[in-house]
Amino acid sequence: MFRAKLAGSLLLAFIGVGSVIYINLADSTLNRARAQVEARLSSAEKAVSKSRQLSAHATLAKAHQVAQWPQMARILTRTPESFAGEDGIAPPPGDVMLQVHRQMNEEIFVWTARFKALAEGKIDPTADLHDLQQARPDYLAVVDAAGIGVANVADPAWYGPEAANLAATHPGLLEACAKGKAFLDVWQVKNAPMLVAVAPVRQGGRAVGAVVLGYQLTDSEAKADKAAVAVDVAYFVGDRIQRSSSLSPKSERELAKLAGGAGLLTPKDRASQEITLAGTRHLVRLGRLTGFQSAQNIGFLVLTDLDAAITASQAPLNIIFIACGLGFFLCLGLAMAFFRQFVKPFETMDEGVMELISGNRDYWFESKGRGKSLSSTMGQNLNILVCILTGRPLPDDETGSELAAAMQRIEKVSASAQPIQPPSGDTRG
Repeated sequence: MFRAKLAGSLLLAFIGVGSVIYINLADSTLNRARAQVEARLSSAEKAVSKSRQLSAHATLAKAHQVAQWPQMARILTRTPESFAGEDGIAPPPGDVMLQVHRQMNEEIFVWTARFKALAEGKIDPTADLHDLQQARPDYLAVVDAAGIGVANVADPAWYGPEAANLAATHPGLLEACAKGKAFLDVWQVKNAPMLVAVAPVRQGGRAVGAVVLGYQLTDSEAKADKAAVAVDVAYFVGDRIQRSSSLSPKSERELAKLAGGAGLLTPKDRASQEITLAGTRHLVRLGRLTGFQSAQNIGFLVLTDLDAAITASQAPLNIIFIACGLGFFLCLGLAMAFFRQFVKPFETMDEGVMELISGNRDYWFESKGRGKSLSSTMGQNLNILVCILTGRPLPDDETGSELAAAMQRIEKVSASAQPIQPPSGDTRG
């Protein structure tokens, strides 16, 4: 029974101490994990923002590079007379436009081949910024001074006011062509967002047309951003989530729904916000992309699984319970060993008393330790008791001398003790 109580007391003590330590460390770890996640999101937001700025700058530099190609201005400024046949008669305007379209198509196909070779590593990139973005453009077109399409690498038949009037859907082109002003914008091309750079083509100090070069914003690009910053990235245009790195379809739908109703895309400050996606808490932070001509509210969200981060940070705390368990069994084992060592002499004495009760008057209690412990003292006292009860003389050896001395002490105590007085009304005697 005593052993069970001892084990229970130790168990409760270790559970109490372990729980207190765990609760305090868990709270501290929770706050630290959240702070680390927020710091990681802040760094990721800055990194993605810088990456997008670099990408936009590189796209614009590529458009300038194509626009500065001498053949671009030469083709756009050809006169109808330059297409005259042997008879010297200029072709009609429709034929002139077709000839300009064909020559411009040849030029942009040359540029497309060059960008493809650069992307495939067949030519070495230069130190120019536009070559640092080695992916081939998804869109490459040329318009004249009125914003009318001349050539498009994606559509060999794309030209003329009826088939290719970009100025009608993107008025900024007219400003670029008229004032020679380059700009960046985000267009929706086939229901996909595209970063577009427009660079004017100049001839004699005036703009005679423009090169339009663009890159679609794809999931693979968002995944590349995630690989760089180690958190999920989702891009939005207006109030719609357009692309994400690796969110599940369910999480992406929930994020899109939250973006429209929870103010994720229009926060009052730049602090991280906590949201729930697919039953899991996430921290999300907004990053804005600026410098576009007509597109409004463009940017990205960086987000990460808060619950997973907290679980990972608290995993080492489980060692507290392991340590408490090992400590409990170690202390219990030591306590039982010490208890056994302490009780064993008393168990031997109990066996000796049973020997005396059964009639063995010659039994002698061993008193190891020479009076230095409780068990040895009790052994000596029991031997004195046996001598008194049996009338045996005390031994003459060293042990006997000790017993004799003990007897003398007992006699002194007995002599000094007062006899018990009978009650005053007692008539015995």
